[in-house]
Amino acid sequence: MASPRKAVRSSVAYALASNAFLAVILMLTGVPPITSLLLTLLVAWQALGGFLIWRAIRPQSTRLELLGMGIAIGTALAAITGLITSTAGWGPWGSLLPTVAALAFAYLKRRNHSAPTHGDRWQISAFLTTVAIGLLVFLYALRSYPLKWTGSWTGYHPDMAFFEALANSLARFGAFTSPFTPGATVRYHWLSYAWTGQLSVISDAEPFVGITRVLPVVALLASAAIVVSWTQRLSGHRWTPFLAGALLTISGFVGAVFGGVLTLDSPSQAMSVVWLLGFTVTAVHALERAHSSGTLALLAIFGIAITLGKVSAAAPGLTAVLLAVAVLAARR
Repeated sequence: MASPRKAVRSSVAYALASNAFLAVILMLTGVPPITSLLLTLLVAWQALGGFLIWRAIRPQSTRLELLGMGIAIGTALAAITGLITSTAGWGPWGSLLPTVAALAFAYLKRRNHSAPTHGDRWQISAFLTTVAIGLLVFLYALRSYPLKWTGSWTGYHPDMAFFEALANSLARFGAFTSPFTPGATVRYHWLSYAWTGQLSVISDAEPFVGITRVLPVVALLASAAIVVSWTQRLSGHRWTPFLAGALLTISGFVGAVFGGVLTLDSPSQAMSVVWLLGFTVTAVHALERAHSSGTLALLAIFGIAITLGKVSAAAPGLTAVLLAVAVLAARR
């Protein structure tokens, strides 16, 4: 078993590597360095809160699982709390509060957690392969989404301008006030856009940075980490994490770029995949072990995030809930 100091160093290395990856990709794709750094720090802050929560629930997780679940939990909580404060007229600053609460709880309930497991070289190899393939798909699709151009540009998906406007509206005015429908609410799966809008408003990022740069890369990192670590936990075969990663990055109804799970043309789909994976892993944990109040609360948070993020993702989530209820009832 690794010493506590070595375990901390290893966890910090994972965090630094993923943060550096996000910051470098943002800068290489046209985001100013200062904005890239601010956005990376915001995502890292949110992921820290999720990391602390998942470590408290499942301390025996691998570091890769902690990375993916940390992002999934942290972004879901940040999106919801940021939306609450912006709706109350206090701006999107509530998105920073979950990590403050998680740090306070971790300090008050501090105890010696068992060190996270490393994960073998096959798990790491599958994760790196998945991220590499997903990055190539992302960069190919990004040809249609420059941040600056001269004259007219018709490469953007027709809905992307609406998504960007919706993201800023939700971050600035909240859920019940919208310039699109004065006096009425926008009935749309918008939580993913609320999350990107909160990041954009806090960091003062340029238009389209959040939905065409930050969200796809964060979704790739989180979903790849969860899929690979979860698949290896369920299967003893070395090749299954690679297969799961391939299905995540290149499958889809019309191909990897425009119909894949992580399609750039539908930010809400990409982010809802992250939250649905987090929900599923949490549900599996509830089935494997005695379900605590913390686990049930986390399931509720993910349920809200999935439903508001992409309503079509709620169907498999509801199926998971019904299955979990049936199994738990059968065990009594």
